[in-house]
Amino acid sequence: MKKYLIISIVIIAIALVAMIFFFERNRKPVVGILFPIDSATAYSDRMAGALIAIKSLPDSVKFVDIDFKSSDLSTVISKSIKSGIRYFVTFLTSSQASELRNVLNGKDVILVDSQVTNPVVINEIKDFYTISPTDTIQASAIADYIHAKNYKNILIIKGDQNPIYENYLSSRIASDLHNYGINSVITDANQSLNATADCVVLVMSSNRVIEIMPQIRSRYGMIPVIGSDWTLDQTLLNSNLSNGMIVTCFADLANLSKSFKELLYKIKMFPDSPMLLAYNAVIVTFLLAENGVRADDAEKFLDSHAFFGSNGEFTFSNKSVSSKIYFYRISGESLTLLGSWR
Repeated sequence: MKKYLIISIVIIAIALVAMIFFFERNRKPVVGILFPIDSATAYSDRMAGALIAIKSLPDSVKFVDIDFKSSDLSTVISKSIKSGIRYFVTFLTSSQASELRNVLNGKDVILVDSQVTNPVVINEIKDFYTISPTDTIQASAIADYIHAKNYKNILIIKGDQNPIYENYLSSRIASDLHNYGINSVITDANQSLNATADCVVLVMSSNRVIEIMPQIRSRYGMIPVIGSDWTLDQTLLNSNLSNGMIVTCFADLANLSKSFKELLYKIKMFPDSPMLLAYNAVIVTFLLAENGVRADDAEKFLDSHAFFGSNGEFTFSNKSVSSKIYFYRISGESLTLLGSWR
C-alpha cells in the first residue's frame, strides 16, 4: 500500500511539473506601455502610434497599459517590475528618465523609449534604449543647417520643463555654432528678448513654443525660427502661431505606407515624428519580448538586427537609432520638407 502511495505521489509531482512547464512555456511575454495620464492630451500622438503598431502585430506578446502621473513614475515602474514585467515602452523626457537610474540598474529589465535624446542619461541607465538620435547628433544637424543658410547671429531660447534636455542641447548647439564662427546667445523662455538675432532656435516643448511665438514675432518679425525635436507634435501642428516655423524631425513624414495614411485620416491626426517613433518603439520591444531577449543581451541583439518601422528600415548604434534628421517648414496644416542631414 505504501509503495502504491509513493508511486502515486511521484506521478502527481511529475504531472504538476509538466503542467507548470507547459504553462510557463506557453505564457505570453508581457510588454508594459507607460502612459502619462497627467499630460494625456499632449501625448495623444504617441499613443496613436503605439496602438497602430500593436494592431499590426501578432498576438504572441501581451501589451498592457500602465498609467502613471509624472510624480509617481519611479514607484509605478518599481511595482510593474515586481509584478513580473520585464519589457517597457515609454514616452519620457530626458529629465524623467534620469530619475530611473536606481530603479532600472541591476534589474533584468529592458526599456525602449521613443523620445529621450540626452546621451548622458541614455548611457547612465544600463538597459535603456532610444528610438531617437542623440542630442549630440541633433545639435550638429541644427548647427550645420544654420551654417548652410549663412545666419550670423543666433538666439537660442530654452524652456524650463525638461532641464536636462534643454540645457544640454542648447549648450551643444551654441558650441557647434561657435566652431563655425557663428555668434549665439542662450536665454531662458521667461526672460526678455533683447539679443540681436537673424535666426531663433527654440529648445522647449510645443506648449512653450506657442506661448513664446507672439513675443518672437513682435520683437523680430518674420525671421527664421527653428524648433528642436521636442517642439514638433500635434499641439504645434494644430496652432496657427507655428505657421512658417522650421522644425527638426527624426522621421521622414512623406515616406508613409498607404495603409498608415488611411488610418491617420480616420482618426483625424497629422503624421508627426513622436507618433512614428512610438510606432517604432513598440515594434522593437515586441521583437525583444517575442525572442525572450535578456537585458544583458539586449544591446548585442539590437546592434545585430535591422528593424522595419513606420519609415522603413532602421538600425541601432550605441543604444540609440542611427537615422537621418529632417527639417520641415510648417505651412498651415502641412509640412514641407526642406532637407535632411546625414
